[in-house]
Amino acid sequence: MGKGLKTDRIDTPKIILLVMAELFTAASLVAVIMDGEWTRIALTAVTLLFVPLPLCVEYLFRKKLTLLSFGIGVAYSIGPMLGHAYNLYTILPWWDKMLHMSAGVIFALLGIELARKLFRGRDIDSSYMLLAIFGLCCSMALSVAWEFVEYGLDLWLGLDTQTDTVIHTIVSATLGRDAGIAEPVTNINDVIVGGRSLGVGGYLDIGLIDTMHDLMIESLGAVIAAIPVIVRKGRHTVFRREK
Repeated sequence: MGKGLKTDRIDTPKIILLVMAELFTAASLVAVIMDGEWTRIALTAVTLLFVPLPLCVEYLFRKKLTLLSFGIGVAYSIGPMLGHAYNLYTILPWWDKMLHMSAGVIFALLGIELARKLFRGRDIDSSYMLLAIFGLCCSMALSVAWEFVEYGLDLWLGLDTQTDTVIHTIVSATLGRDAGIAEPVTNINDVIVGGRSLGVGGYLDIGLIDTMHDLMIESLGAVIAAIPVIVRKGRHTVFRREK
């Protein structure tokens, strides 16, 4: 097939993974439809489109993913759906952070391959530090873009993707005694809104802390992906080696 993606041989294990993931997502869609929660229905329906993303990556880069990389991609594509449809975000407090860490790693590795594709014909592999930096920057940029998406979903659709955090101390210039002078407000045990106590035992941060934690975790994931690329001088095993 020339320089195109070689598809002469069908990757049966990959097809099986995709079919199983699509069937599981379809069954989950039926379950959430019966539940009647529209946000879960929408997310689960969209996941049906996300499952084939690893195939799109193979087509974009004209390379075959290793079976492990392909499986991780499929698992990641249904991860958010599992969190919402099966309440894993609540049952497993680390579920959200695990997905963000995985995103940091995946985005960085794809960024490295994107650099190779953009600079094809040049000796880019010898500049493995540049590859690692490009992957790191690509991952962080995509992570920021995703936080924009979460902010938009919360602002315009009334969702709560940027999780609330209960804190007991804030530092505020607005609440300071002098204009522009930030002062701490400590020992916050209750907040009253409209004459009613929120009953959460402190001040309710509505997304800033969660967003910053997500960005830091995703950046850590990008660093974790970049380090082996530096150590192995540009080599990694996301894609199969061409024979």
